Amino acid sequence: MESTNGLQLHATTHANQQIAAKGLSAEAVEAVFRNPEKVYPNNKYKGQYRVTGAGLCLVGVPNGSTFSLITVYEDGKMTPPRPEQLSTPEGRAYAKRYALGQNRQNEYRPRVNARRKGSQS
Repeated sequence: MESTNGLQLHATTHANQQIAAKGLSAEAVEAVFRNPEKVYPNNKYKGQYRVTGAGLCLVGVPNGSTFSLITVYEDGKMTPPRPEQLSTPEGRAYAKRYALGQNRQNEYRPRVNARRKGSQS
């Protein structure tokens, strides 16, 4: 998957819960999906892709003409781990990084920081 062109966005129950819990709007999520800054494979989970833009990261799986949105988060921002995350090895690893203040490092992170810094001026 190289772009979101021609795909319909379908949010899972979990994705909708995360959008609501994080105070994001469905319109903002849709806008990122329609005009992403970057689309790239999630190297940790085969078949999943990350669609990023406007400080958001959408994670999902393309299936035919549909992109099934699994979750949404603020890209480059660490949030406290949720209780249900602690039941998985990945969630526990995240909780450990969170406790140590270690953000996920990726090539997108410097742009997020620069954009946020610029919007605070």
